[in-house]
Amino acid sequence: VTEETNPVTIRELLQQGCARLADNSDSARLDAEILLEHVLKTARVTFYTQGADPVVANAGKHFLQLVEQRRCGQPVAQLIGRREFWSMPLEVTTDTLIPRPETELLVERGLVRIRPQSTASVLELGTGSGAIALAIARERSAAAITATDVSEVALKVARGNAHRLNIDGICWQQGPWFEPVRESCFDIILSNPPYVATTLNGCS
Repeated sequence: VTEETNPVTIRELLQQGCARLADNSDSARLDAEILLEHVLKTARVTFYTQGADPVVANAGKHFLQLVEQRRCGQPVAQLIGRREFWSMPLEVTTDTLIPRPETELLVERGLVRIRPQSTASVLELGTGSGAIALAIARERSAAAITATDVSEVALKVARGNAHRLNIDGICWQQGPWFEPVRESCFDIILSNPPYVATTLNGCS
């Protein structure tokens, strides 16, 4: 990749990425494709239609750096700075948890309890990137939605996601759990917090 006189092709670079991830990821091919798509800023289909095209040295180097970080266990979503959730591209950072697939089930169950055009008051605790609140707001625009997070940095990411998705009306509150809204009442409360060891906080 560093030899500009003998550039590596898209196909060859992708093969290198797959080989380096083979022993560290159950989805080595997919991981490599997503990372290369991010670096080249092109659709994955071009890897096959234009696989013989050369890759500039800087792009190839960047890709292999991301591959190495993935080999060390860093999630793909954090490496590329986004995660698809409820058909919405969300920015994610090291300050926010990556929305898990099962979180969409939580959204589905919440929507069952919020009828279309309902003005129900909804609270999401520990919003992070804003995934749950944004999904509910997209599907139930009349609902009054509040989302809290202890991290102001995470809330900045959530607000940014809302702005990019043109979703407004969510009340973002900074503070631990119920603290920012302890004087308020809600019809529905949703949360998908981080995994907690069962030995903590008296759990068994």
